Amino acid sequence: MRRILLAWLGMADLAAASGERDELGPIASAASAEQFREIVLLSNYTARENSSYVAFLGEYTQVPVRVERRDLKNDQVIDHGAIYEATRPVIDAVYDRHGREASLVYHLSPGTPAMAAVWVLLGKSTHPADLIQTSPRKAGFQVASIPFSVSADFRSVLRDDCLADLLSGAVPQTPEARRIIGECDGINEAKALAARVAPRRYSVLIVGESGTGKELFASLIHSLSGSSREMVRVNAGGIPESLLESQLFGYKRGAFTGADRDTLGFFHAARDSSIFLDEIGELSGDAQVRLLRVLQDREFYRVGSATPEETSARVIAATNRDLRREVERGTFREDLFFRFSFFIQLPPLRERGVEDVDLLIDHFLGQLNREFRRGSEPGATEKVLSPQARSLLRSHTWPGNARELQNTLVRAGLFSSGEEIAAQDVHRALHQFAGPSKDLSNRPLGPDFQLKTTLHDIERRYIRRALEATPSQNAAAAVLGLESGSALRYRIKVLGMKS
Repeated sequence: MRRILLAWLGMADLAAASGERDELGPIASAASAEQFREIVLLSNYTARENSSYVAFLGEYTQVPVRVERRDLKNDQVIDHGAIYEATRPVIDAVYDRHGREASLVYHLSPGTPAMAAVWVLLGKSTHPADLIQTSPRKAGFQVASIPFSVSADFRSVLRDDCLADLLSGAVPQTPEARRIIGECDGINEAKALAARVAPRRYSVLIVGESGTGKELFASLIHSLSGSSREMVRVNAGGIPESLLESQLFGYKRGAFTGADRDTLGFFHAARDSSIFLDEIGELSGDAQVRLLRVLQDREFYRVGSATPEETSARVIAATNRDLRREVERGTFREDLFFRFSFFIQLPPLRERGVEDVDLLIDHFLGQLNREFRRGSEPGATEKVLSPQARSLLRSHTWPGNARELQNTLVRAGLFSSGEEIAAQDVHRALHQFAGPSKDLSNRPLGPDFQLKTTLHDIERRYIRRALEATPSQNAAAAVLGLESGSALRYRIKVLGMKS
């Protein structure tokens, strides 16, 4: 994809156009070195000077040149705030013409140092772009390599405290950020990565076991993206394959039996916003091909239509599967896997340390007590946790991660008859569906013993435990080591269990 060059028109450029200097000037040097898709010039000069320079530039490039007249007074060309207000609408107009996925380049050399500072600020935050600079002694241009953390001197340009936090590498303390409980290195790293990718429109894949908080991180990314629209949430693994395409992309009237009107899909609802595709690892091969087209071409077809429709939706996907292994097995497309621009790995609770377990215990216990205070559980009293009960919670491996911990505390709180949750309440909550193991392992051999029946009873018991500890059948299947939610549903049917 050819890039779009944006630059302030500077005195060196005008001098080169008038012949006062025996050099091309910064903008023409860059234009002669790369065939850009479009060149956008921000100018504080007269219409005559602009026209003369465009004619000069036409000798070195044939790409379209657009001049955006900015009326900055003499003292404003060194005012970061004024430059910021003059620059941002121009970039937004470029996005309107070419889409949010347009590849932008900001030229730092022309204009005042304050103008260069604003390019850096925008390029490293809300309006991402490559940064270049030129030298009179060298042909072409050089990439300007600048660390992400921008000097605090330029943060006064910002009108949004949240964006200032992003530029410093900190995670803004938004409501979405506060809902992510944990201070271990793995969680802090994941939050920092989410904050850094949020202002950009890159597609993101969040990987983690069931119950690790993938949807919380998707919400954090969306909340920091600058979009004013709600994120569209889709459980991709829960939609039957026969309905997936029409649900995601919509359909035209008459496309299939029952399609009595034109209907828009999830991707249309997510325009200028984010679409969260949970359980992407459950998608069939055909569904993966359709999603690949969206990520690759930024367009889709409604079922029954031959006309492509553009999408401005940012895709945030999540899976509890090891997609690299799935790629090796041939069950997940390699080209789709590498179409995701950014990956965030969430650690399981067993690897996060006892400090994070304590933070989650206190958080979920506080939630439980607030529910009791509201009277949502008749007859319930506020609870405290005994040291022995906390120790038991700390020592558990939590295969269902934070969600299993939350559900365990809820059950333990309900089992507790007094104000204190005791160790036996936690033990009962953890093993509510396991039952005494001797019932299965010590069944007497004899005429009535059936090995198949015993194995089915064991299987039923572990399926119930997995379903209790996880939010969905697909997640339970992953905990049980089954290939998919469909495989689990088949076992439930075979075993005569209620789905």
